[in-house]
Amino acid sequence: MATLFSIRRTVFLVVLMFQVLPAAAEMPSPRSTCQLSSSSDTKYFREGDLIVGGIFYIKDFAEYKVQTFKQKQIRCRCVKASSFRLYRYLLVFIYTIGEINKDPEILPNVTLGYHIFDSCDNAEKALEGTFSILSGTQQLIPNYSCWKNRKVVGFIGDVSSVSSLSMALLAGIYRYPQISYGSRNPVFNDRVQFPSFYRTIPDESSETETIVKLITHFGWKWVGLIVSDDETGLWAVYTMALALHKLYIEQKLANHPGQRAGLQIHIKPWQLNAVIHNRDFEMTSVANNRISIKGDPSTHYEIVKCFFSEEGGVQTVKVGSFDTSKPVGNQLYINTSADLWGPYFTQKPQSQCNEPCEPGNWKCKIEGTPPCCYKCAPCVEGQISNITDAQRCIRCSEYQKSNTEKNGCIPKNINYLSYESIMGATLSSISVLYSLTCTVILGVFIKYRETPVVKMNNQNLSCLLLISLTLCFLCTLLFIGRPTHICCLLRQVTFGIVFTISVSSVLAKTLTVIIAFNATKPGSKLTKYVGTQLSIILVIACFLGEMIISVVWLASNPPFPEADTLSDPDYIILQCNEGSDFFFFCIIGYIGTLALLSFIAAFLAKDFPDRFNEAKNITFSMLVFCSVWVTFVPAYLSSKGSRMVAVEIFAILSSSAGLLGCIFIPKCYIIFLRPDLNTKDNLVRKRQI
Repeated sequence: MATLFSIRRTVFLVVLMFQVLPAAAEMPSPRSTCQLSSSSDTKYFREGDLIVGGIFYIKDFAEYKVQTFKQKQIRCRCVKASSFRLYRYLLVFIYTIGEINKDPEILPNVTLGYHIFDSCDNAEKALEGTFSILSGTQQLIPNYSCWKNRKVVGFIGDVSSVSSLSMALLAGIYRYPQISYGSRNPVFNDRVQFPSFYRTIPDESSETETIVKLITHFGWKWVGLIVSDDETGLWAVYTMALALHKLYIEQKLANHPGQRAGLQIHIKPWQLNAVIHNRDFEMTSVANNRISIKGDPSTHYEIVKCFFSEEGGVQTVKVGSFDTSKPVGNQLYINTSADLWGPYFTQKPQSQCNEPCEPGNWKCKIEGTPPCCYKCAPCVEGQISNITDAQRCIRCSEYQKSNTEKNGCIPKNINYLSYESIMGATLSSISVLYSLTCTVILGVFIKYRETPVVKMNNQNLSCLLLISLTLCFLCTLLFIGRPTHICCLLRQVTFGIVFTISVSSVLAKTLTVIIAFNATKPGSKLTKYVGTQLSIILVIACFLGEMIISVVWLASNPPFPEADTLSDPDYIILQCNEGSDFFFFCIIGYIGTLALLSFIAAFLAKDFPDRFNEAKNITFSMLVFCSVWVTFVPAYLSSKGSRMVAVEIFAILSSSAGLLGCIFIPKCYIIFLRPDLNTKDNLVRKRQI
């Protein structure tokens, strides 16, 4: 027994048990020509009260085809022993059955027998052997057993997953337990399709888990060798015997005390299946091992270090283990006190040319170097990597940006010209101050409306100009604050309308002066145009032109609020999309045309002999106005976000302030500081000169 356990194994034994249902069909007649044929080559049989079926891979098989359709197209035949290693499993099985029969502590007064077939590592041969054991005869009889007073309790086999699968599909119908000693395919974990399949070795996934745990522990990117050495084949036979023993004792004490035949009559293989599924067995007679077979057993791997000795042989030293029966976190054990890396290394070997790339970087391959060599390149703005050794950087969403470390995304800052900002508060304060100034001047003009300085400069147009300038200053408030749909619709249209009224009023004032002086010439036809009617018609006509442009703009491509996430990687710019830049610059061009006409007209009238002639003031104001808006265009196009809005507000305020200062401040100066000039006599003297 000790000699047997010293033999190293890499393949495992499995016991599968079946219960043949009561006969569902009559045994076919010897003269019947339609019956299943059998061609089993290698089989071993031993009498017993309970029969354990065994399907073992002993010989190889040869496959040949026949050329006529009247014969079987594929024929499998076992030819020769593959290796003694496989034949050894058969000897272990037979020896273990004999040891169990000798042990008075296991199944007293009950003898285990066996019926063994060679699967030849072929699914067809494995299924044929299973069928023969179920039938109990050389002739294969579905749903019929010829075992008489003997009973088949299960099967052991096979080492191959393919042949074990053909056995399991048949065994599952009758709920016979099947214990495999070599099938590692994870497909057998499906307890619905394979309710009675068990194995004494873990499936392939457990080995993968062990490898992952090991390389994660050392931070490696490659795998060496993991060696498994256990006695799973012997465990399979003892598992079956111990399960039978427990069931035998339970039934003997409960129903049939003192009756040896009770086990043969009353034990059903599906009951044995339940015992194996729900119990663990302590193998005190076999190296004190504990067997846990519940579909998949616990995994225990030994981690060994292999190296060449000075004599040239290979030496192995155990340095750790992996055991899934232990709590999570304690499954992997590495003996840190052992010499893990000698004699070739003094410290843990690295599996790459450089240290891992920290989060915020990505692995950039170096041309002309091995694939494991790379450099760590930082992620660009707007991209992150939140894992070690990232293959590439991940782009943040359009509403997020990368943090300083480039290992996480954070929300972008919101950017718009708000009242809380310094620039927004300053511009809004200036606009309110200027609008109040216009209101005060309007009040002054109304109060001093009978004075020459007010009456001689077209009182009505002056009041209209002051009102429009007040609205020009106030319309800038539509540009400040979080953009909304209403504000986006109104701000440019309002700006265009009030500025058109302002500039057209200046143009009307200038034309009025020109007409008035030219009408005094003998035979002039301009006499009929002298008065206020012409100026009002001109302002209304200019206003209607601006209204047409605005209505077409709002009807075709109206402005709307949008969030610009592309212009600045760090900010979400809340702005008004003008809808159509063409219409916006049409408004600017229309106002600029009126301003240019006003400048030309004022320049022509600047030398007229009148003390209160404001043509010179209008000329200078239009020069300031045109200069501001000429410089506005490139500044506006080169700005983004809140700066773009601030540029337009500045242009509106400065051009409006130019009109206010150049046209009305001189009149206020005469009214308050030089009242001696604000007389009719002074006006007459000026004309006489």
